[in-house]
Amino acid sequence: MKRDDNRAPSPISRRKKIRIILGLLAVAAIFLWWCQRAPLPTDEEMIAHFQEHRAEFEELVRRNRTFAQREHWPELKWPDQEEGTLQLRQQVGVATVNYLSLLDWLPAPYSLATAQRVKSMKDECAQDVKQWRELDGEKKNLPPPKCRLLGYQYGVLVFTPKLPNNAYYAGSWRYVAVKKEYVHFPEPPRIEQGYLRGPIQEDGQYGYKKRAASSLNYYPFGWKEYECVYRPIDAHWFITLCNGH
Repeated sequence: MKRDDNRAPSPISRRKKIRIILGLLAVAAIFLWWCQRAPLPTDEEMIAHFQEHRAEFEELVRRNRTFAQREHWPELKWPDQEEGTLQLRQQVGVATVNYLSLLDWLPAPYSLATAQRVKSMKDECAQDVKQWRELDGEKKNLPPPKCRLLGYQYGVLVFTPKLPNNAYYAGSWRYVAVKKEYVHFPEPPRIEQGYLRGPIQEDGQYGYKKRAASSLNYYPFGWKEYECVYRPIDAHWFITLCNGH
C-alpha cells in the first residue's frame, strides 16, 4: 500500500496544550518569585533574633532616649560613650543606632493638643538656636541648646544590623541598595488601610503616611526610590525594608 507523504501533521491535543501553558505559567511564576525575593535575612529570622536579644535592644533604646535629659550638659555623654554600649551593639549585631526625622512622637500623638505642644516646643527651640548663633567671643564656645537632642527622646530610632562581611545593605540587579532595619517608635503608631500614619499636625491632618505590609521577604510592588515599608513586630517595634534606589 502506497504511503501518503502529503498528510498534515496531527494537531496537538487540547490536553497537551493545557499542560504546556500551565508549565510556562509555572516557570514564569517561579521567575517572578525569584525576582521579587529580597536578598536579606527573612522577617522570621529578624524577629527571632530580636526576641532572643530583646533585653539588649530595650536597653539600647533606654540609653538613647534618656541621655538627652541629663542635667549637667558639659558632662553629657553620647550613648556610644557609655560603658557597655558598644558591647550591647555587638551582642545584637547592630552597626549603628540613629533617629529619623519623622516628626516627634510625644504621648497622645494623634491629639490636636499634642500637636500644639509640639509646635510650641519647636518654636522655643528655634528661638534658642537663633540666640546661640548670635553669640560671639567666649560665649560662642557654649554648647548649643539641649532641644537639638529632642529627636533622640521623641523620634523614631533606627537600628541598622551588620550583615556578613560588615555590610549594612544588599544589592541586586533591580536595586542598587536594599536595607532591612529595626525601628522603635516611642508611642504606638496607628496603622489604617495599609498605611502607618504619622502624628496629627495642627491642621488635624496626619503628618505623613508610610506603607505597611504583613511581609517584607519580597520587594513591594510599585516600590519607589528611597521608600521604606514597615512591618510590625509589636506596638512599638517594627522591621522596615528600604529602597536605597
